[in-house]
This record gives sequence, C-alpha cells and structure tokens, in this order.
Amino acid sequence: MEKLLSEIYSSEINFEISTFWDGGFTVKVGDEMNGFLEESAGLENLDKVCSELLRMVLKHYPDSVFTENYNKKGSSSNEEIKKD
Repeated sequence: MEKLLSEIYSSEINFEISTFWDGGFTVKVGDEMNGFLEESAGLENLDKVCSELLRMVLKHYPDSVFTENYNKKGSSSNEEIKKD
C-alpha cells in the first residue's frame, strides 16, 4: 500500500482516502480546488481501497507517469504494488 500511494503521489495525482467510523473507507481522485473526478464509498478494507484507487487512477490518468510505469511493469510486479 505504501508503495502504491507513494508512486501515485510522486506522479502528482491528487487523491483522498477517508473513513468515518463504521461507514468504511471513501476514496476520491482529484481535489477540492479542482474538483473530484470520481468517488467510491463504503469500502470494507485497505485492500479494496488500494484496488479502487488503482482502478480510478488508471481510468482518469491514462497519460500519467504512474500509468505509464504501471503498464511497463508485468502483472506480477503490479500485484506487488497493490500489496505493499
């Protein structure tokens, strides 16, 4: 998880992860100043948070450094990104 978040952050992609007691986690890509592109709420655990964040970033930032690097790595390397 740390590696995934660090790589997205390093690519200058804004995102937000929040939680509210028993409501699960909420993930958003974008920011308050420029607007959020997508939001997913009620995620049950951090594995789902990472998977959803990854899906959103790949969808909304297809030309980003993160997506370019992600696509260059093999699927086994990509699983490591999600698990870390």
